[in-house]
Amino acid sequence: SVADLNVQIYIALIVGSIAGLLSTVGYQYIEPIVSKKLLKLHDTCGVLHLHVIPSLIAVILGAIFAACASVNEYKNDLYQYYPARVPSDAATDLAALGVTRVGTDRSAAEQAGFQLAAAGVTIGLALLGGALTGLLLRVRLFEQLSEEVEMFDDEAQWITPDDYALKLTFATSQSNEKKDDTKV
Repeated sequence: SVADLNVQIYIALIVGSIAGLLSTVGYQYIEPIVSKKLLKLHDTCGVLHLHVIPSLIAVILGAIFAACASVNEYKNDLYQYYPARVPSDAATDLAALGVTRVGTDRSAAEQAGFQLAAAGVTIGLALLGGALTGLLLRVRLFEQLSEEVEMFDDEAQWITPDDYALKLTFATSQSNEKKDDTKV
C-alpha cells in the first residue's frame, strides 16, 4: 500500500528490514508457541509470519503516510494516489490539477481513517473466509488425519503402485554410498 508513494530510500530500507526481521523471528520463535500452545493452529507455510505481520506493518504505514501526504509534497500526483482528496470546490480549476472529476475534499486524517477501515474490512473478510474454510475441512465428508500421522508427512496422501520402488531405491542407494565412504 505504500510502494508507490514518495518515500525516501532509507525509509524503504528500514521498513523492509523490520518486516524481514519480524517475519524471521516470528517464524523461528513465535510460530511454535502459537501453533502448539496458544491457538493450536497448523501453519505449515508460515503464512502468519510471512504475510500477516508484514501486511500489518504496511497497513499502519499506509495510514501514517496517507495522514502525512500533502499537496506541497506530492503536487498534483496526490489526487492520483488519493482520488477522494480532490477538492470539491467548484471554483477550483480541476483541469489545472490534472484530474477529470470532482472529489469529496477528504482531509489527510480522514484518508488515513479510510485506509485503516479498508484494512479492517479486508482482515475481517480474511478471518471469515479462513474460519469457513476450516469448518468446511472439518466436515466428516473429507478424509481426516489421525493423531498418529505426522502432520508434515504426506506419504499417506500419495497412492503409488506396489511395484513402484523409487523411494526404496533412492534410500538404499544413499545408505550404500555412506557405507562405501566409511570403508575408504
